[in-house]
Amino acid sequence: TLPEISLGSPHGTAGAEGWYRTDVTVAFTARDNLSGFSPDGRLTSEASRTSSGEGADVRITFTISDRAGNQATATAGPFRVDKTPPTIAAQPSRPPDREGWYNKDVAVSFACDDALSGVASCPPPVTVRDEGRDQVVQGEALDRAGHRAGATAKISLDKTAPIGLVSINAGAATTANLLVTLTLSATDALSGVAEMRFSNDGSTWSNWEPFKTSRPNWDLSLFGGSRAAGSKTVRAEVRDRAGNISPAFTSSIRYAVPPPPTGMVLVPAGAFRMGDPFNEGLSDERPVHTVTVS
Repeated sequence: TLPEISLGSPHGTAGAEGWYRTDVTVAFTARDNLSGFSPDGRLTSEASRTSSGEGADVRITFTISDRAGNQATATAGPFRVDKTPPTIAAQPSRPPDREGWYNKDVAVSFACDDALSGVASCPPPVTVRDEGRDQVVQGEALDRAGHRAGATAKISLDKTAPIGLVSINAGAATTANLLVTLTLSATDALSGVAEMRFSNDGSTWSNWEPFKTSRPNWDLSLFGGSRAAGSKTVRAEVRDRAGNISPAFTSSIRYAVPPPPTGMVLVPAGAFRMGDPFNEGLSDERPVHTVTVS
């Protein structure tokens, strides 16, 4: 006579729709009315077994023999077991505009998947509109077994253009020099000022070049070597690391032709010595009596 096997109720962490999130354990009781069970001949044996693996058809098989060699088999299941969380990935709708920064609103979408129980919920896209550095966008996926998984994306958004100021020769309105010095100052509250450029005529711009706060001055020939009087308006722009370009800011200057020097300049004899700036190259000391300028 075969032993009799009675199965208990399954135990495990239950999810939704009949899925378990963990292995399933089932207790059993075996009875034999004659020879009993090895090794001591007890007529009743109690134990439990736990499932292994995952899938929609997980079963637990119980096999037990009495001392006479009679073997009984029972099966628990099938059980639906999903022990693996879903996958989720956060993906911005486009690459950063410049140097890891975005300069316009950007949407972050989420891709979710689950190979066994399936995806129960996946977050909708999130549009980042507020400015800030390394803003964290989070999303969470849920599978039908009840597992959760999260994903994040960091978004740095700067939609505001930098501001700047350009001045010529420390604000002088008139100059007699063809070559003038431009002083440029600029600020940007988020990504920071990256580059600058100038225009002498309002349409032709210089190449973008790095902006350095430690050296904000540039020498620029405004009048192209012309000795004719005239005026110029210099335009400047700065660009931040997100790619935002400031509105053009300007400074004007007038070139006045200096009067030609006339007359005679008297220089005392021996006024220049070797090593003086205007005496470089002389082989010995020679007194200079007069210099005529015309």
